[in-house]
Amino acid sequence: MNIDKVKLLIQLLKNKGLIFEKGLSENEILKIEKNFHFSFPPDLKLFLQIALPTSDSFIHWRSALTSKEEFDKILCRLNWPFDGMLFDIQSNDFWYNA
Repeated sequence: MNIDKVKLLIQLLKNKGLIFEKGLSENEILKIEKNFHFSFPPDLKLFLQIALPTSDSFIHWRSALTSKEEFDKILCRLNWPFDGMLFDIQSNDFWYNA
């Protein structure tokens, strides 16, 4: 994805009522990736550096750099798929035999 496509996507989302802040800096991206032990895919990184969505259903990445509460919310969201698998294995006798 290139910058023009990202800007078009952001404009379409704004037209639907989504709220954005100034994009994340390279330093903020690096801190987030370090704190959460992952790397953003290149397309998402570009998107977040151009404009940061802050509407209710989006992750508030910048806030996680200064707020323990927001950090914990994001960590919970990131762990949700793994926690769901563990729950199914432990509670629902789910395991693929192969």
